[in-house]
Amino acid sequence: MSVCNFADAVIQQSKSYPQKIAYLDGIEELTYGTLIDRIQQVANGLISLGITAGTHVAISMEDCVDWPVAFLACIHQGIVPLPLSTTMGTDLFGKITQFADIKLVIAGKQHSAVSNNIPVITRQELQNFYSTQPVECDPVMLDPTAPAYLSLSSGSTGTPKVAVYGNKTFFEILALSPRVSFDMTHDSTIMSIAKMSWCFGMNNSVTYVVGLGATAVVIPDAPVPAVIADYANRFRPTIVASSPSVIKRLIQPGKTHYALPDSIHHFNSSGEHLPAIMYDQFLEQYGIRLGSSIGMMETCTSYSANPDAEHDRGTVGRALPGCEVKLMNGNIQVTEPNTVGEIYVKSPAAALYYYKNPAQTQATFIDGWVRTRDLGLRNERGNLVFVGRADDVFKVNDLLVSPVEIESIMLTNPTVQEVAVCRVQVNELNTLHAFLVPGPGFDLTAFRQWLPDQLFAHQIPKQIHLVESLAETMTFKKDRRSMSQAVEALC
Repeated sequence: MSVCNFADAVIQQSKSYPQKIAYLDGIEELTYGTLIDRIQQVANGLISLGITAGTHVAISMEDCVDWPVAFLACIHQGIVPLPLSTTMGTDLFGKITQFADIKLVIAGKQHSAVSNNIPVITRQELQNFYSTQPVECDPVMLDPTAPAYLSLSSGSTGTPKVAVYGNKTFFEILALSPRVSFDMTHDSTIMSIAKMSWCFGMNNSVTYVVGLGATAVVIPDAPVPAVIADYANRFRPTIVASSPSVIKRLIQPGKTHYALPDSIHHFNSSGEHLPAIMYDQFLEQYGIRLGSSIGMMETCTSYSANPDAEHDRGTVGRALPGCEVKLMNGNIQVTEPNTVGEIYVKSPAAALYYYKNPAQTQATFIDGWVRTRDLGLRNERGNLVFVGRADDVFKVNDLLVSPVEIESIMLTNPTVQEVAVCRVQVNELNTLHAFLVPGPGFDLTAFRQWLPDQLFAHQIPKQIHLVESLAETMTFKKDRRSMSQAVEALC
């Protein structure tokens, strides 16, 4: 692979099925033939604006059929896109675009968060290229390791970081993940709950879809249960990619239960630990057995998966073919089952480096391995169990506690809808706090009496805060940091 361009590869292979539907967003259908034309028309439009190869461009647009067009048009011309969430606040948006040297923002509408005098193309202006620009455009062929696109971390462990991926990353992703962890094929219809502004969602709705010539259902709206059920029943996907937080909302007791279509043969969870009880609840309610996988921004795609054929509830399975996973305790590799270690991953699809952050790059990308700062163990069957972020596991009274483990136990109580366990530091001492969304029949006194039979004394939260919903990052992960800080501010 001397030089490559993923968008051009998509265009060339898509010519054999121009009438096939590539994207559905509830408003418009986009065939592969039209997708080919629009990619090149937008590429010509960007050229007309003086945007050249190597320029950094932000895409901040709701999920729709135009999103992958904009992204792939950038890739076609060697322009480096950075997807950003439309829900990002003004201050953070300004800091990220300035830090990442963004020269143009492609937005759903005139973006109120844009500062630093960065020009904006709205979705309407983007669509104007479809009628004003020619449909032929030569691709820019680049070295496989040349920067192709950027991705922003969720910020769940502090200040968000910007990762840089090479042109070959798209091809490596296709060789690794979709067929093995998701059972994706050319005939799949894929619906991703994760938004395309985040690495997991972008791969689900762009890389996997156009790389395989499949069909994507994209959801412009917030992924609440009613919307998910509506899109699923209207477009009948065969594969749904989701996250534990969304799955929990689909099985909340006392809430409206929505039907899912029998077209779904694979429903995958990724992003955080999925407690075993949620597998059982989802199967009981929907008759669908969940699959699970784990990945991170730095590895770009899943590195370990628990496919249906080797289902082991509560785990994230084994390393995908082409990936390696090892557990480390300092410089010593952990080999014994049920022994916690830090997860290191070797993946050909991993990011190249962090943008403008050599210190973090050196600390994370080590001799071909990605240091995830996640903790895990292998059970007796050799499957990986996610224990939690290393930053989230801490000591209380000199005894180690894992929030993920405590949360999994608390969720076995049928009156608990959601829960997040956090460290709160008071006078430099760690205390344990739980933020809990109560379900029907919840009684705080009865719950506190129930806990000692389920947990060790040092695992029982000092305080339980009843909340209507848990704070989340922009990628729908539990934002333990903000919950802890809210309590610490009052102490």
